[in-house]
Amino acid sequence: MQHASWRLLRPGGSLVTLPEPVDEAHRLPHITARRVIVTPDGQALRRIGALVDSGAIDVEVQAVLPLEKAAEAHRISSAGRVRGKLALLL
Repeated sequence: MQHASWRLLRPGGSLVTLPEPVDEAHRLPHITARRVIVTPDGQALRRIGALVDSGAIDVEVQAVLPLEKAAEAHRISSAGRVRGKLALLL
């Protein structure tokens, strides 16, 4: 899906990818790109959670599904039509 993201950026824009390397095959001129690798950090996650709880960060959630529907969430995500986050409820 990264290839679609390149076309959404204007010249001078930046593409940041978390799970995968930058796809050089689709790179466009005048757009910077970099991969960010994140290390799990409980303290940082608690700070982020507090920011979300306080309303300082707005997270768009498309759907909350029970854990039993994890396969359905994966199908929705694979279809490439997700706007926001898909959450699984334990």
